[in-house]
Amino acid sequence: MKRWCYAGWIAALCACSSGTEGKIVQVELVMQPVAEAEAALGSFETATGWQVTLEQAVLALSGIYGYAPEKEPSAIARLSRLFVPVAHAHGGYDPVTGRRVRVELVEPMMVDLLDADGLDLGVVEAEAGTVETFAIEIAAPSPDLPEEMHGHQAWIAGEARRDDEVVRFAGGLDVPDVALTRRIEASADDVVLEEDSTLVLSVRPSVWLREANFDRLEPAAGDEPRAITAESQVSRAWFIGVRSPAAFSAECDP
Repeated sequence: MKRWCYAGWIAALCACSSGTEGKIVQVELVMQPVAEAEAALGSFETATGWQVTLEQAVLALSGIYGYAPEKEPSAIARLSRLFVPVAHAHGGYDPVTGRRVRVELVEPMMVDLLDADGLDLGVVEAEAGTVETFAIEIAAPSPDLPEEMHGHQAWIAGEARRDDEVVRFAGGLDVPDVALTRRIEASADDVVLEEDSTLVLSVRPSVWLREANFDRLEPAAGDEPRAITAESQVSRAWFIGVRSPAAFSAECDP
Protein backbone atom coordinates (compact mmCIF):
# COMPACT_ATOMS: atom_id res chain seq x y z
CA MET A 1 0.00 0.00 0.00
CA LYS A 2 1.09 3.56 -0.62
CA ARG A 3 0.83 6.40 1.83
CA TRP A 4 -0.07 9.80 0.50
CA CYS A 5 1.52 11.42 3.53
CA TYR A 6 3.65 9.73 6.16
CA ALA A 7 2.57 11.68 9.19
CA GLY A 8 0.34 8.76 10.31
CA TRP A 9 -2.21 8.55 13.08
CA ILE A 10 -2.76 11.14 15.79
CA ALA A 11 -4.61 8.66 17.95
CA ALA A 12 -5.98 5.14 17.71
CA LEU A 13 -9.14 3.15 18.12
CA CYS A 14 -9.10 1.63 21.51
CA ALA A 15 -11.08 -0.18 24.16
CA CYS A 16 -10.52 -1.78 27.52
CA SER A 17 -11.90 -4.85 29.21
CA SER A 18 -11.95 -3.60 32.80
CA GLY A 19 -11.49 -0.23 34.40
CA THR A 20 -8.82 1.20 32.09
CA GLU A 21 -10.89 3.74 30.16
CA GLY A 22 -8.79 6.79 29.42
CA LYS A 23 -5.49 5.02 29.99
CA ILE A 24 -2.85 5.52 27.30
CA VAL A 25 -1.77 2.22 25.71
CA GLN A 26 0.48 1.19 22.82
CA VAL A 27 -1.30 -0.49 19.89
CA GLU A 28 -0.40 -1.48 16.36
CA LEU A 29 -2.61 -0.29 13.48
CA VAL A 30 -3.13 -2.08 10.15
CA MET A 31 -5.32 -1.26 7.16
CA GLN A 32 -6.10 -4.42 5.20
CA PRO A 33 -8.00 -5.00 1.92
CA VAL A 34 -10.19 -8.10 2.07
CA ALA A 35 -11.17 -10.50 -0.72
CA GLU A 36 -14.43 -12.36 -1.13
CA ALA A 37 -14.42 -15.92 0.20
CA GLU A 38 -12.21 -18.25 -1.87
CA ALA A 39 -11.48 -15.49 -4.41
CA ALA A 40 -8.36 -13.58 -5.27
CA LEU A 41 -8.15 -10.01 -4.05
CA GLY A 42 -9.88 -7.80 -6.60
CA SER A 43 -11.85 -10.69 -8.16
CA PHE A 44 -15.54 -11.05 -7.38
CA GLU A 45 -19.02 -11.54 -8.82
CA THR A 46 -21.46 -8.65 -8.73
CA ALA A 47 -25.17 -8.83 -7.89
CA THR A 48 -25.77 -8.12 -11.59
CA GLY A 49 -23.94 -11.29 -12.66
CA TRP A 50 -20.61 -9.84 -13.81
CA GLN A 51 -17.32 -11.54 -12.99
CA VAL A 52 -14.97 -8.64 -12.21
CA THR A 53 -11.17 -8.60 -12.07
CA LEU A 54 -9.72 -5.33 -10.86
CA GLU A 55 -6.26 -4.31 -12.07
CA GLN A 56 -6.20 -0.98 -10.22
CA ALA A 57 -8.19 0.18 -7.19
CA VAL A 58 -7.11 3.14 -5.09
CA LEU A 59 -8.90 5.40 -2.64
CA ALA A 60 -7.82 8.74 -1.15
CA LEU A 61 -8.74 9.29 2.50
CA SER A 62 -8.49 12.35 4.70
CA GLY A 63 -9.67 11.01 8.03
CA ILE A 64 -10.54 7.95 10.09
CA TYR A 65 -12.32 8.32 13.42
CA GLY A 66 -13.34 5.90 16.15
CA TYR A 67 -16.11 6.71 18.63
CA ALA A 68 -16.94 5.55 22.13
CA PRO A 69 -20.45 4.24 22.84
CA GLU A 70 -22.91 7.07 22.43
CA LYS A 71 -24.13 8.63 25.67
CA GLU A 72 -25.91 11.78 26.69
CA PRO A 73 -23.21 14.47 26.40
CA SER A 74 -22.19 16.22 29.59
CA ALA A 75 -22.13 19.99 30.02
CA ILE A 76 -18.36 19.89 29.54
CA ALA A 77 -18.81 17.95 26.30
CA ARG A 78 -21.31 20.47 25.00
CA LEU A 79 -18.96 23.34 25.82
CA SER A 80 -16.13 21.45 24.15
CA ARG A 81 -18.11 21.16 20.93
CA LEU A 82 -19.05 24.82 21.01
CA PHE A 83 -15.71 26.37 21.82
CA VAL A 84 -13.04 23.81 20.97
CA PRO A 85 -13.87 22.35 17.51
CA VAL A 86 -10.40 20.88 16.98
CA ALA A 87 -8.76 17.47 16.82
CA HIS A 88 -7.59 15.96 20.11
CA ALA A 89 -4.54 13.71 20.40
CA HIS A 90 -6.37 11.38 22.82
CA GLY A 91 -10.10 11.61 23.30
CA GLY A 92 -12.15 14.75 22.98
CA TYR A 93 -15.50 15.28 21.30
CA ASP A 94 -16.26 15.33 17.60
CA PRO A 95 -17.65 18.80 16.75
CA VAL A 96 -19.74 17.23 13.96
CA THR A 97 -21.39 14.37 15.89
CA GLY A 98 -20.79 15.33 19.52
CA ARG A 99 -19.50 11.84 20.28
CA ARG A 100 -16.43 10.94 22.29
CA VAL A 101 -13.46 10.34 19.94
CA ARG A 102 -11.06 7.47 20.55
CA VAL A 103 -9.15 7.85 17.27
CA GLU A 104 -8.34 10.50 14.72
CA LEU A 105 -6.39 9.99 11.53
CA VAL A 106 -6.03 13.55 10.30
CA GLU A 107 -3.31 13.14 7.68
CA PRO A 108 -4.42 12.16 4.14
CA MET A 109 -3.41 8.83 2.69
CA MET A 110 -3.89 6.81 -0.48
CA VAL A 111 -5.03 3.20 -0.02
CA ASP A 112 -4.11 0.56 -2.60
CA LEU A 113 -6.95 -1.95 -2.36
CA LEU A 114 -5.09 -4.61 -4.34
CA ASP A 115 -2.08 -4.80 -2.04
CA ALA A 116 -2.57 -8.05 -0.12
CA ASP A 117 0.17 -7.12 2.37
CA GLY A 118 -1.96 -4.33 3.76
CA LEU A 119 -0.68 -1.10 5.25
CA ASP A 120 1.09 -1.34 8.61
CA LEU A 121 0.72 2.06 10.26
CA GLY A 122 3.04 1.12 13.10
CA VAL A 123 2.70 1.33 16.86
CA VAL A 124 0.89 4.37 18.23
CA GLU A 125 -0.45 5.68 21.51
CA ALA A 126 -4.18 5.18 22.04
CA GLU A 127 -6.75 6.19 24.62
CA ALA A 128 -8.30 3.09 26.16
CA GLY A 129 -12.07 2.76 25.98
CA THR A 130 -14.78 0.91 24.06
CA VAL A 131 -15.20 1.71 20.37
CA GLU A 132 -18.79 1.41 19.13
CA THR A 133 -18.56 2.98 15.66
CA PHE A 134 -15.92 4.33 13.33
CA ALA A 135 -16.01 6.70 10.38
CA ILE A 136 -14.01 6.83 7.16
CA GLU A 137 -13.66 10.22 5.48
CA ILE A 138 -12.91 10.32 1.76
CA ALA A 139 -10.47 13.04 0.74
CA ALA A 140 -11.91 16.32 -0.47
CA PRO A 141 -11.66 17.17 -4.16
CA SER A 142 -8.25 18.70 -4.78
CA PRO A 143 -5.75 19.27 -7.59
CA ASP A 144 -3.08 17.97 -5.19
CA LEU A 145 -4.33 14.38 -5.07
CA PRO A 146 -1.67 11.74 -5.89
CA GLU A 147 -0.91 11.03 -9.54
CA GLU A 148 -2.36 7.53 -9.24
CA MET A 149 -5.78 9.07 -8.57
CA HIS A 150 -5.93 10.70 -12.04
CA GLY A 151 -7.56 13.76 -10.47
CA HIS A 152 -10.30 11.78 -8.66
CA GLN A 153 -10.84 10.63 -5.08
CA ALA A 154 -11.08 6.99 -6.20
CA TRP A 155 -9.84 5.20 -9.30
CA ILE A 156 -10.41 1.72 -10.71
CA ALA A 157 -9.50 -0.22 -13.85
CA GLY A 158 -10.14 -3.81 -14.83
CA GLU A 159 -12.28 -6.26 -16.74
CA ALA A 160 -15.84 -7.55 -16.35
CA ARG A 161 -17.24 -10.73 -17.94
CA ARG A 162 -20.81 -11.98 -18.22
CA ASP A 163 -21.64 -14.91 -20.49
CA ASP A 164 -19.78 -14.15 -23.75
CA GLU A 165 -19.50 -10.40 -23.15
CA VAL A 166 -16.22 -8.87 -21.99
CA VAL A 167 -15.93 -5.22 -20.93
CA ARG A 168 -12.67 -3.51 -20.10
CA PHE A 169 -13.20 -0.40 -18.02
CA ALA A 170 -11.37 2.43 -16.26
CA GLY A 171 -12.39 5.60 -14.52
CA GLY A 172 -12.49 7.76 -11.45
CA LEU A 173 -15.08 8.74 -8.87
CA ASP A 174 -15.75 12.24 -7.59
CA VAL A 175 -17.39 12.67 -4.18
CA PRO A 176 -18.66 16.22 -3.56
CA ASP A 177 -17.51 18.11 -0.50
CA VAL A 178 -21.05 18.68 0.73
CA ALA A 179 -22.15 18.24 4.35
CA LEU A 180 -21.24 14.67 5.41
CA THR A 181 -21.23 13.16 1.91
CA ARG A 182 -17.55 12.19 2.21
CA ARG A 183 -18.01 10.45 5.58
CA ILE A 184 -18.94 6.76 5.86
CA GLU A 185 -19.90 5.32 9.26
CA ALA A 186 -19.91 1.67 10.29
CA SER A 187 -20.27 -0.35 13.47
CA ALA A 188 -17.22 -1.67 15.29
CA ASP A 189 -18.46 -4.88 16.90
CA ASP A 190 -16.53 -6.32 19.86
CA VAL A 191 -13.47 -4.14 19.31
CA VAL A 192 -11.39 -4.33 22.49
CA LEU A 193 -7.85 -2.96 22.52
CA GLU A 194 -5.37 -3.44 25.29
CA GLU A 195 -1.65 -2.86 25.59
CA ASP A 196 0.16 -4.34 22.54
CA SER A 197 -3.07 -5.15 20.69
CA THR A 198 -3.42 -4.83 16.91
CA LEU A 199 -6.36 -3.00 15.38
CA VAL A 200 -7.16 -4.10 11.81
CA LEU A 201 -9.36 -1.87 9.65
CA SER A 202 -10.61 -3.93 6.69
CA VAL A 203 -11.74 -2.60 3.30
CA ARG A 204 -13.75 -4.66 0.78
CA PRO A 205 -13.44 -3.35 -2.79
CA SER A 206 -16.01 -5.92 -3.98
CA VAL A 207 -18.74 -3.81 -2.35
CA TRP A 208 -17.93 -0.85 -4.59
CA LEU A 209 -19.31 -2.36 -7.80
CA ARG A 210 -21.95 -4.73 -6.44
CA GLU A 211 -24.81 -3.18 -8.48
CA ALA A 212 -22.83 -2.13 -11.56
CA ASN A 213 -24.00 -2.98 -15.09
CA PHE A 214 -20.90 -2.73 -17.26
CA ASP A 215 -22.74 -3.18 -20.53
CA ARG A 216 -24.21 0.29 -20.03
CA LEU A 217 -20.81 1.94 -20.44
CA GLU A 218 -20.36 3.67 -23.77
CA PRO A 219 -18.10 1.75 -26.23
CA ALA A 220 -14.56 3.04 -26.59
CA ALA A 221 -12.41 3.50 -29.67
CA GLY A 222 -10.04 0.70 -30.61
CA ASP A 223 -8.55 -1.20 -27.69
CA GLU A 224 -9.20 1.55 -25.17
CA PRO A 225 -11.16 0.61 -22.02
CA ARG A 226 -14.66 1.95 -21.65
CA ALA A 227 -14.66 5.12 -19.54
CA ILE A 228 -16.62 5.27 -16.30
CA THR A 229 -18.11 8.74 -16.66
CA ALA A 230 -20.00 10.59 -13.95
CA GLU A 231 -23.27 10.14 -15.86
CA SER A 232 -22.95 6.36 -16.25
CA GLN A 233 -24.89 3.72 -14.31
CA VAL A 234 -21.58 2.21 -13.19
CA SER A 235 -20.50 5.51 -11.64
CA ARG A 236 -23.81 5.90 -9.81
CA ALA A 237 -23.59 2.34 -8.47
CA TRP A 238 -19.96 2.92 -7.47
CA PHE A 239 -20.87 6.14 -5.63
CA ILE A 240 -23.34 4.17 -3.50
CA GLY A 241 -20.96 1.24 -3.01
CA VAL A 242 -17.90 3.25 -1.97
CA ARG A 243 -19.98 4.93 0.74
CA SER A 244 -21.57 1.71 2.00
CA PRO A 245 -20.83 0.71 5.62
CA ALA A 246 -20.57 -2.87 4.32
CA ALA A 247 -17.28 -1.93 2.63
CA PHE A 248 -15.55 -1.42 5.99
CA SER A 249 -15.09 -3.32 9.25
CA ALA A 250 -12.80 -3.29 12.26
CA GLU A 251 -11.46 -6.00 14.53
CA CYS A 252 -8.85 -6.35 17.22
CA ASP A 253 -6.17 -9.04 17.52
CA PRO A 254 -4.83 -9.52 21.06
